[in-house]
Amino acid sequence: MGLHSFKYRFRTIDEISPEILKEIGVKGVAVDLDNTLVYDGSLKFFNNSNSWVESIKAADIPIIILSNATAIRAYLLARKLGIDYIAFARKPSPKALYKAAKKLGVDISQLGMIGDQIFADVEAANKAGAVPLLVDPKTPEVFFRKHFMEIRKRERILLDEFNKRIGYYVND
Repeated sequence: MGLHSFKYRFRTIDEISPEILKEIGVKGVAVDLDNTLVYDGSLKFFNNSNSWVESIKAADIPIIILSNATAIRAYLLARKLGIDYIAFARKPSPKALYKAAKKLGVDISQLGMIGDQIFADVEAANKAGAVPLLVDPKTPEVFFRKHFMEIRKRERILLDEFNKRIGYYVND
């Protein structure tokens, strides 16, 4: 499997139920912040982020924030959710994923990395041997807009191919 390949794509984080995680062999979850749980560059959660995290915790699946965000921002958001965090993850480097798996007490092959970016979240998961779980970004990026427009353009090619071959994990 290539660095940018993935098997699991979801419209939103809400579609990733504890049952689905168990079905695909995920025993611990690392979750991105921007455009996955919160609005890009903000401290504002998407509507169902808190209830989704609670459902994962209630299912006894350990969960941690794994973000390239600053430590203070990751800390504030993690505290609101009552979970641990790793900031400055430097994705696509896999190092923070190994650290997350260790903190959660799961094998790296059983760690799900949930995020919205193929060239950061998916690539880091594949490098580490974790399970990439791609969610569609909720909103266009506010910060580094030009940079992200380029990334999203490159991702579009991979997503179009993925949609032809596989499609979303949950059909509506």
